[in-house]
Amino acid sequence: MKGIGTDIVQISRIIGVYEQQSTRFIARILTDKEQVVFCERGESMNFLANRFAAKEAVSKALGTGIAGGIRFTDIEILPMSSGEPQVFLHGQALARLTDIGATEVRISLSDEEDYAVAFAVVV
Repeated sequence: MKGIGTDIVQISRIIGVYEQQSTRFIARILTDKEQVVFCERGESMNFLANRFAAKEAVSKALGTGIAGGIRFTDIEILPMSSGEPQVFLHGQALARLTDIGATEVRISLSDEEDYAVAFAVVV
């Protein structure tokens, strides 16, 4: 194991930002493929909060955090046919994965009424 990361986000906080700057916020957080899933799911705020938390958790597991040069869109979380979230890395996130000698990122996502949480493991 090369790293672990976790993040929890209050869904109401994500709703507040989305209501103020929806298009800009979506473009900053979600990749094009994730935006398609977001629209297919009726612009679910739980989906958006899960992706935000997931990307924070993955960036922490990579040892940099988002502020460390990795952008939200360098991390892509898409559902497999089984519904399990699968992580795809691009740009600086993929470079970091290679730099630390890792090959894979696994993630678990969960949400309830008020919070979304993500846990990531880099192996």
